[in-house]
Amino acid sequence: MAGSSAPEIPPTGTGYAAALESLRSTAKWLLTAFAGIAVALTAGLQLTGLGELPPTSWRLWVAIAGIGTALAALGYMANSACAVLTQDWVTLNTFTDRDIESLLQDVPGHARRRRFDRVAQHIEDNRHELYGHVAPDLPALHRRLREADERIHSAADPASRETAVQRAGELRAAAREVVQCANYHVTLELFRHMKIRLVWASLVAAVALGAFAYAANPPKSPAPVVDVHIHALAAPAPA
Repeated sequence: MAGSSAPEIPPTGTGYAAALESLRSTAKWLLTAFAGIAVALTAGLQLTGLGELPPTSWRLWVAIAGIGTALAALGYMANSACAVLTQDWVTLNTFTDRDIESLLQDVPGHARRRRFDRVAQHIEDNRHELYGHVAPDLPALHRRLREADERIHSAADPASRETAVQRAGELRAAAREVVQCANYHVTLELFRHMKIRLVWASLVAAVALGAFAYAANPPKSPAPVVDVHIHALAAPAPA
């Protein structure tokens, strides 16, 4: 009817959205922590001891390799955290065959294909909660959403338009659920990989720092022993 407004669609996918934000917040905290550790490490290292080592000493080169490896490990950990924060946002359109094939053309080992396959399986396992009430599968959901938008623009009367708006609202709500679920599982997978990388990178950094500390601080040579001989002078005999 004239003057009526489209019904408000309640926000959906809030559970996945909250979990996704929690993962990203943790990654941000880790990234900040790694930056602080790198600054503290650089400021606290006793680099002055390197100048005392001769260029031919194996300790000098081991110390340089150790500090370089430690800083590289910290950079690797920071990059792993950044991957969680900068992952490409997955949309409903991402799951069409055409878009997936275009994304996979230059991906060696089909790593992204396996990732999307796992995400698609999570969505399929939860389809009844996410979109099963409006479409049998994701391509049908995408197609029906597009058709609903077209019907809104082509509606001949207010009643038809309101019906189209209501239908489009249901489809958009289901699409938001799918998108939130997909992005949560993509980020969760990146986060799990990040944790494994952090463990190994931390071990490498610890070993490298230990090598640096050992090489840059050679044991001090003992002070030479001075043999002091005290000769007593005999007093002259009395006359």
